[in-house]
Amino acid sequence: SGYSMSVEALDAFRAEPQRFDLVITDMAMPVMTGLQLAGEMLSIRPDIPILIATGFSEQVDRQRIEALGIKGFLMKPVLSRELGREVRRLLDESLKSRIRGRILVIDDEPAVRLLFREKLSLDGCEVLDAANESEGLAVCRRERPDLVVTDLIMPDKEGIETIMDIRREFPELSIIAISGGGISTSPDTYLDMAERLGARQVFTKPIEWPSFYRAVIELLHSGSRK
Repeated sequence: SGYSMSVEALDAFRAEPQRFDLVITDMAMPVMTGLQLAGEMLSIRPDIPILIATGFSEQVDRQRIEALGIKGFLMKPVLSRELGREVRRLLDESLKSRIRGRILVIDDEPAVRLLFREKLSLDGCEVLDAANESEGLAVCRRERPDLVVTDLIMPDKEGIETIMDIRREFPELSIIAISGGGISTSPDTYLDMAERLGARQVFTKPIEWPSFYRAVIELLHSGSRK
């Protein structure tokens, strides 16, 4: 939704604060400045990501807006690609902030496990990892994760078997399968099989992170209702 007046925007936000995923506002506006608007919106919904654009650096600086709880700040003139990157960053961070739970990542590649730790480690989310199925099952028994993310192509035992073994021992545990495919097999072949065997969601590598975050949130939320 777009509004030319800050008061109209605030009224719409106050009426349905959960309808909005992101707020982008100019700093200089009549009646109410961008900072004042942001302050009012954050008092209603503290988790709403807000991006402020300004052409007057003396009016606002990054430290000041961060102290107010505003997550994004751009100086005019704003390039479209710069705006796109900032919007994507804010939406990703907003999704990640809603992830709450203990997640186990099973992958034989240390770099992949590290990537998932970097992408998922935040307040409210604990990331565990394992290099193979035997380690993964041991972690499941010991730590009782809320969600498992497993690769499907691993040297010791393929992820398809891992899914079957986890489902056999922990039938209520949600599983996300990931795959980049094999030497002569497309990832879709493995992922289709993983879904048939009980994976709740499947993703090809490289991961499309916004979609992955939404899947994690959905599965953790559904698991908390059981």
